[in-house]
Amino acid sequence: MIEDTNCGQLFQRRSDWQEKAFNELKEELTATKDNRFLKYQDENETYLVMIYGKSQIGKSTLILKMIGIRDEKFKDVYKILRAGSPQGNSSTVTAIIYAKSATDKYALAFAKLDEPTPEKKYYDAKDDAKEMVRALQQVRQDVESGQRTSTDEILFIDIPRSFFTEESAVGSIRIIDMPGVQSANDRERTHVENLINAYLPFSQVCIVACNAADIQSLGSMELPGKVSWQNRPERFIVVSTGSYSAENIRNYFRTKRAAREKSFHEYIDEIYARTLKSVLGENTQMELFPVDLGQSLDTMQKSLDEEDAAEVKETVESTLQALRTSITAREGQRFRAAVEDLKSRVDSYESDRLEEAERKIREKEGEIRRADERFQKARHDCEELEKDDMISTLDRQIKKSEWAKSQLENQTANFRSVGDKLNSIAEDTINQEQLYRDKSDGRYLKDQRCSEKEALADRKVLAAVLRGLKEEVDLYWETVCETFAQAELAEPAKTDLPMLEILEQSRRTYYPKYYPGGFFLKVKCTDLEKFNCEMAVNAQEMLQSDCCDKWCAEIETELSNLKNRKREQMNLYNKKKSIRDKSLDEQIAPKIQLEALKKQKAAIEMIRQEDSKRLARYLKVAQIHYLQQRDEIVAQMEQSVSGEEKMKLFLLLALTEQDFENLRRTCDGHKS
Repeated sequence: MIEDTNCGQLFQRRSDWQEKAFNELKEELTATKDNRFLKYQDENETYLVMIYGKSQIGKSTLILKMIGIRDEKFKDVYKILRAGSPQGNSSTVTAIIYAKSATDKYALAFAKLDEPTPEKKYYDAKDDAKEMVRALQQVRQDVESGQRTSTDEILFIDIPRSFFTEESAVGSIRIIDMPGVQSANDRERTHVENLINAYLPFSQVCIVACNAADIQSLGSMELPGKVSWQNRPERFIVVSTGSYSAENIRNYFRTKRAAREKSFHEYIDEIYARTLKSVLGENTQMELFPVDLGQSLDTMQKSLDEEDAAEVKETVESTLQALRTSITAREGQRFRAAVEDLKSRVDSYESDRLEEAERKIREKEGEIRRADERFQKARHDCEELEKDDMISTLDRQIKKSEWAKSQLENQTANFRSVGDKLNSIAEDTINQEQLYRDKSDGRYLKDQRCSEKEALADRKVLAAVLRGLKEEVDLYWETVCETFAQAELAEPAKTDLPMLEILEQSRRTYYPKYYPGGFFLKVKCTDLEKFNCEMAVNAQEMLQSDCCDKWCAEIETELSNLKNRKREQMNLYNKKKSIRDKSLDEQIAPKIQLEALKKQKAAIEMIRQEDSKRLARYLKVAQIHYLQQRDEIVAQMEQSVSGEEKMKLFLLLALTEQDFENLRRTCDGHKS
């Protein structure tokens, strides 16, 4: 019965079904329902906070301060969580969710995104602290070595509940710490995007952390997934670390305490409020919380007197408390906002990424196609040149011509050996015709009847030798012609052969030697050998100068032409081959890149499918809670006896139905 319920109280229930849907989905992300070890008990409300920023800016210290670790336990907890990682090295090797434990023990668990999680392992805060450190060290080692994939899993770390302050809501803040923005590879970036897509809609707020010295970078900082955050103060908060610089400390505290017009807290807030406006615009509504934590703060405080140091410490604490209050105070139609975020990402960002991936794929396919066209043409040209066999033909002709030249040179040089044949002819003629006279000192030529006669017919030995010489020249010509024929060269003109000149010169030169003038001049038969050899040498020299040198020069000219043609053909072939090989090589990198782009596209499509499934899940959960609330309102209407109350309930029902219909239309892609 609700007769006494006023209109304001009644319509506060308008968004109850959305809040219930929101909380149910949020719990699905942070604690698996069927796994009692991941449940966070004895909590009326938990606030999921995402923190994002570069490594090495003091995020771990900030997180521990935010969730309310007591001062006397802070150093111990910080030391354990760093697990021996040197100062200056990142302690966040994977996404980590920090939370207050339901016990006085540490607890660890690895959970794959959207999958059932394993049981937590518990470690005593005193006795097993070393075991906790070793477990974290093993986690880091497994991640860095690739045995455990940081892109697939989230690390849950629960800190003993007794280590927390007793301030309200402090222990209810659950923080998910993302790996640094400078993720080294596509898998890590995709993982961070998936985490942001899954957790951001159900985060009370996302903290964008940066070093105070690097606050100007906020203007261009882009979160994975191209999340637009600079103009969304309802979902994002900026926290600057290292904000209490020595200059700020000095500028403020050099003024005597009585003369200070504002507190140190106000002074710091004003400095960074101006700085943030210069980065995000004068009209920005983004909240900024400047803090300074850790050793640098301790060092600066030592330079102050006790009262001033206390004011700095109080500023830190009040800033952190203001940050917590800002987190827990953020209300509104969080579920509708989560749905709109997700739908916007599906419809715009993921579509844009998909279109961009498809565009790059088309570009790579075009690049590969053009390279393949060049390859196919060059390969065809190479095959045609190989089929034509011009290079081989020229090569064979070059070899034949070189062989012919060598043969001619050898055949001409070997003509000197004709002297032996001439000697044999002379000896046979002398013996057969008995043209000798034996003397005490040897055998003498007797082929002369008078010293005056020069008629060749009267001189049988010389005539026989000259006939033999002619036969040898004729044989030389035959071998020359055969050499040219085998080498497929044009046969030389027989007019090149100085036959008459060889015979006439031989007769004129050697007649006086065979038949010297004077009665007392005689020729020994053994001297004929020398004469005949000289005759052969003379004939060879004439063949060399008048024939062989000329023919070899002509062959050399032809060889030069053949080699030039071969060189041209080789250059042409090598050019085509180079184009063929280069165009083939040009396809390797684009094909690898194409495969990477296809995988990227598939990953985007997978993300889009998962987001679409997630959107459908949102709507299903919302429908369940909407129907429950609708049925409750209808039941109250039936029970109400007041017409006024029924009208209020009817209006509430209508508004609730309208809210759900708008939500459904958002999920379906229609404008509300």
